Amino acid sequence: MLIILFSSGCSRQSQSRTTTIFCAASLGDFLQEILAQEELDYTLQVGGSLTLINQMKAGAEADILVLADAELSEQLDPDLIQDRKNFAGNRLVLVQPKNFSKTSNEPRLALADPQTAPLGRYSQQALKSRPVPGQRQFLKDATAVLASVALAHSELGIIYQSDAQKDDRVKILKQLPTESHSPILYQAVLMKTEKPGAERIYALLTSPRAEKALTRMGFIAPLNQ
Repeated sequence: MLIILFSSGCSRQSQSRTTTIFCAASLGDFLQEILAQEELDYTLQVGGSLTLINQMKAGAEADILVLADAELSEQLDPDLIQDRKNFAGNRLVLVQPKNFSKTSNEPRLALADPQTAPLGRYSQQALKSRPVPGQRQFLKDATAVLASVALAHSELGIIYQSDAQKDDRVKILKQLPTESHSPILYQAVLMKTEKPGAERIYALLTSPRAEKALTRMGFIAPLNQ
């Protein structure tokens, strides 16, 4: 399920000036934090990166995309793109509920669905070289996997390090080797648009303030520019 959030600065009168942002689920909190300090009209739609890209390909309009897989922007018409930058990276971790009690020899292992979220693709790659025993259950996106483990609906889960760091209901068991999966690259894409705030928001994503916020939230510098 996609989560649609509207900034307090939005009004009916400003809809024609409102910047529409499609954002990967794992970066929703970050984007809301850095934009909260700005007087900008924007609409933020948060969901799995693959779902957001498919919506764009089906005709949905967005001024800025923030994707958890830099390769996804290759699916867009290049004539519609003004600029794009890789601005952050992440790591995969295996987690369990903080107050965990073993209930089964085959624990439920929550994973993001590779068909809807890049986290699922990264997890699938990592599990091929470093298998984790358990009954796999596939969920919509990074937010859903985190919630499943945090609420103890799953005994184990593979999530981003940044998501594990922000929720004290989960405990990190181990970090998965970065060489076991493709580099996790977050990319900001500025579409060709006349929205007055779009370029300002795009610039914020690579600003020193954004870099400090990303580091504090558990993200890392992009491993492959």
